[in-house]
Amino acid sequence: YNEYKSYLRCEMFGYIIAGQPVNTSFERVSETQFLSNLQITASHLNIVVFVTEPFPDGFGGAIYFNWPNPEPTWQYLGFISNTKPSAIFKASQIKASTDTYNTMFGVSAGSQPQLGISAMPLNEIEQLVAANDNTQQTISSNVLFVQTMNKWLSPQSTSCHSLR
Repeated sequence: YNEYKSYLRCEMFGYIIAGQPVNTSFERVSETQFLSNLQITASHLNIVVFVTEPFPDGFGGAIYFNWPNPEPTWQYLGFISNTKPSAIFKASQIKASTDTYNTMFGVSAGSQPQLGISAMPLNEIEQLVAANDNTQQTISSNVLFVQTMNKWLSPQSTSCHSLR
């Protein structure tokens, strides 16, 4: 486990918030934890999280979200891995979570929402998934994303060059 920590880098992760450009600005807060402050409001909470380069074999990233509160209240959202390199989360999924973790990422609560990724062995992620099963919401979001992308990428869609 320790030998893989040196392979983990801030540049391994990125996210897209609906209506905003791709963002890869994560800060390393521990050997296995990465944090990004989000520029969003409650009405813009559709977010895609992805990897930009592979995890070491047997590892993945647990994804957490924190609203600005006097005390950090991290919500587990889902995970990414080499076999699942992206995940989509809807506003209702982020707002509705009641399971929170107060001691994540070793930072005090800020004035902005925060996205945290904790790299860990896949067997630990499997335990998180079992304890926080939101699989159906993630599947629905993924289906909607694929349907939307297929519509945009179909031959009848307008090319990027004509939109400039």
